[in-house]
Amino acid sequence: MILLLIACQIHPPVDKLQDSTSQEVLAQDTSDSSTDTDTQPPLTSSGRTVLLLTIDTLNRDFVHASLNGEPITPELDRLFEESAYFPNTLVTRGQTSPSLASILTGLYPRTTMVRSNPRVLEAEYATLPERYQNAGFTTIGFSANFCHYIGSGIDIRRCVHPDEEPDLEQGLADKILVDELLTTLEQQPSNEDLFIWLHLMDPHDPYRLTEPYFSEFHPDNYSGPLQTETDINLNALNNVTFGQSTLTNEDMAFFNAVYASQVRQTDEHIKRVLDMLRGLNRYADSIIVFGSDHGEALGSHNGYFYHGCSAFNSVAGVHWSFKAPDVIANQYPGWISTTDIAPTLVSLSGLDWSGRVEGQDLAVGLRDGSPQYKPVFVERGTETAGVIFQQIKYILSTVDEFKQCTPYNQVPYGFASPREQIFDLASDYEEQNNLFQVAPSLRAQGQSILCNWITEAVWTTASNDPTHPMVQRCATILEQLQGSE
Repeated sequence: MILLLIACQIHPPVDKLQDSTSQEVLAQDTSDSSTDTDTQPPLTSSGRTVLLLTIDTLNRDFVHASLNGEPITPELDRLFEESAYFPNTLVTRGQTSPSLASILTGLYPRTTMVRSNPRVLEAEYATLPERYQNAGFTTIGFSANFCHYIGSGIDIRRCVHPDEEPDLEQGLADKILVDELLTTLEQQPSNEDLFIWLHLMDPHDPYRLTEPYFSEFHPDNYSGPLQTETDINLNALNNVTFGQSTLTNEDMAFFNAVYASQVRQTDEHIKRVLDMLRGLNRYADSIIVFGSDHGEALGSHNGYFYHGCSAFNSVAGVHWSFKAPDVIANQYPGWISTTDIAPTLVSLSGLDWSGRVEGQDLAVGLRDGSPQYKPVFVERGTETAGVIFQQIKYILSTVDEFKQCTPYNQVPYGFASPREQIFDLASDYEEQNNLFQVAPSLRAQGQSILCNWITEAVWTTASNDPTHPMVQRCATILEQLQGSE
């Protein structure tokens, strides 16, 4: 069987998987929630199972972490123990539609031309559901966002996005989807090959106080500016972004607990799905790939709490993991790209890949425990792009501020971003210390890798318009690098 999951994290230490406290929590969670194998019926022959679980807007620091001594994602913690786990994965764009297009096709936004949420993926690009449908799988798509992505290649679909369910409260959408998915799974023949895509979006704003988990993370009283009846006061967050107010440690503790409570609820939905697969004898030999479309800034730069403006790792850095019978369970520190997901999953499934791909197939490395790394890239519209190579991140921008995203579309200024930035992620994972002026050799490396990538393929039009500011800037940089040799 085959199973795929997708997610976003409070950032854990690299060796957290070996932490004794974490081990005790995982052991307790396993005993409390796993089905009693002594009472299980004998295993019967069942079809292959592929589950694509995408979690919308999940900040990296709230995955595989704890708050107030309570684990935020206990079910994911268990999954990571069984998986090839990549806590350092770079998304292609900090917006859902462009990111999902890359996850489904193995292509960057510069190729799909899906660079903002209104854009729809063209039919010429084969997606994972279509590939599995063509391979004879029954395909199931349940989504709380972007219904058009389950419009092709899906046999059984359900979408609860406001586009199709305008009166449905967002906080109920994920539970409704999971309830209906579990019923649908029970109805499928045991020998059926299944591809399932479940897209959840509970961590997305508006940030809602979710019980019983909030009280575990924040047992104290709070009456600060973020408090409303159940939701975070988004106007108060926007005032921080615009420099009109600040948040105290008490305010941030409240915010973190609210956000963590939504993530914990999402983890419970994941547990229900995986428990159903266990009960249907579809889990043990399945392939499970987990990740997220993008993260959430949560104030890490410019007091910005959302995602569409930023190419920093609080938005672009997420977690992924791959579980399969022939995959070595381990934690890997290197950076991979979400363009790697589609070709790797297809390979792990034993299917053939046809057509163009820009991501790499990691399957061989996952099986022998030695994945190979290459530079990975991120875009933010056509004005900003970045690359990570050997734990170094270089960002190039053609603008000083980015305005076309919430809440900056309400004001005459935007998300501030220096034209060129370099960060040593090994010592500065939060990207707070720009080394551009003091690391000329790293600057040259980053410029060369990123600008060759930008100019080698289409950036804006079929002819790669040489007048576009990003293309012009990179052409100038490459000329300067060549002249300095």
